[in-house]
Amino acid sequence: QMQSNFVASVSHELKSPLASIQLYLETLKYQDVTREEEKDFVETMLYDTQRLSGLIDNILQSSKADPKSMAMQFQPVDLGSFLREVVKGYKRQFEEKNCRVKLEIEASPTLNLDQRALSMVFNNLISNAIRYSPRGSTLSIYLHKNGKYWEVNFEDQGFGFDKKDLKKIFRKFYRVQNEDTQNIEGAGLGLFISSEIIKYHKGQLKVSSLGRGKGSVFSVRLPLSCEVEA
Repeated sequence: QMQSNFVASVSHELKSPLASIQLYLETLKYQDVTREEEKDFVETMLYDTQRLSGLIDNILQSSKADPKSMAMQFQPVDLGSFLREVVKGYKRQFEEKNCRVKLEIEASPTLNLDQRALSMVFNNLISNAIRYSPRGSTLSIYLHKNGKYWEVNFEDQGFGFDKKDLKKIFRKFYRVQNEDTQNIEGAGLGLFISSEIIKYHKGQLKVSSLGRGKGSVFSVRLPLSCEVEA
């Protein structure tokens, strides 16, 4: 049943941005548009291709028989600067949802990371926060040291989770089903893949929520042992 739901969800998520791109391309081909409209069309199409690319990455990663076999390429990454760049890439989506972003970076360590894989994690978490939060809400992102880890917290004001869902949301294909989320697109892969990527970095991906309607906090924990000495 979960796989059947997954196929239906993915089919919708593939068709939706493709239909949008086709519509804008046909408009550009057959109608005269202003320079401003053309720029807006191109930005929208770039966003739709980004959605498609992210979904395809998630599907390819999840299709591996053993997620731990992911091919990782570790290199020194300035975590604070990298996080800023990822957040900056969502400027348009934040504006469309009238979402405020609060980014606080306590320090910016250089860690040995797979930058492409970690960008998938951050993209999944930010996309989810935007998707599952009401208009005008705030997303707070904190980078700080917490015990044996460098921790990035993504704190949203979204729909939150019932206690029974907290133990299941990192499962492959799992999606929370209730009246708040039933009309929100998603394939049930992003959190599963994000969890596997962070495990491969010998870290942890945690979630907490005070309950339905009370938001949630996703915490990416990367061990201090990843730190590159100056």
